[in-house]
Amino acid sequence: MPKKKKTRKQKMLADLRHKTVKMQSPQAVPQLIEEQEVEHKPQSPVKAIATSSYQYLYSDLFKTIVLTISIIAGELVLSRLFA
Repeated sequence: MPKKKKTRKQKMLADLRHKTVKMQSPQAVPQLIEEQEVEHKPQSPVKAIATSSYQYLYSDLFKTIVLTISIIAGELVLSRLFA
């Protein structure tokens, strides 16, 4: 899909917006930063992760390994039969 072309009015508005941004004093930006107060939130304590709760991971990994070995063995058997 082709891009939508900007109309003359949109181009003029964008040019005007760029000019007004350039006319602003560079000191206005630091004043805004100084006026805002920085709030520091206390850090929450780090929770320890129990490794014993990953029993499902070990069972899934075991099933994956058994399936992979059986597929490779099947491939080897078929390659010996048809070779």
